[in-house]
Amino acid sequence: MSVTVSDGNEITVRCHIGTPKRAIESFLLSKREWLARVTEHNSAILGRFGEVYAYKKVLVCGRLCDLVVGDGQGISDGCVRVKKLSSLKDVYVKSLGGGFIDRAERISLSCGLRFSSLCFRSYTARWGCCDGQNNISFNYKLLMLPEELQDYVILHELCHTVHHNHSKAFHGLLKSLLSDCAAREKRLKDYSFVSRLY
Repeated sequence: MSVTVSDGNEITVRCHIGTPKRAIESFLLSKREWLARVTEHNSAILGRFGEVYAYKKVLVCGRLCDLVVGDGQGISDGCVRVKKLSSLKDVYVKSLGGGFIDRAERISLSCGLRFSSLCFRSYTARWGCCDGQNNISFNYKLLMLPEELQDYVILHELCHTVHHNHSKAFHGLLKSLLSDCAAREKRLKDYSFVSRLY
């Protein structure tokens, strides 16, 4: 039996067909403290970013900006304009992608971790990916996040050019390059809903 909680606090229990209702209720009762923590956290995020969930606003480098659909394309003056929501990737990459790639290259040079290539993709469950040939792809929605979280993901993926796993050695390397990496990783989780919205 397992239980999940969506960003919008929908609770889903997965179990075998025919599982007695009493067993499900007992299972949920055993998870009540965890469920309370998760739903309280989600409610705080929903309260903070309700207009983003409603597609009235969108984040640009951590700042809330108006989202206008159907009228032009581009990012300017606290406003993101797209012809349709599926155009968001093109608008973000065109407007902000170059600066992000430049920063990733500077970070790579400063820490001595080399990559083969950098690109943007649209993911719904990850911020970046480094393959076995050290090609790094970033979720374009990372451009919506504050720069200190973008930098954390850049360093995280660069560390994968040395350790293609999440081993103790990987985490040691990341911490040696970014002393507050655990705090940034925790903050990044507050924005996980962004990757699933668009």
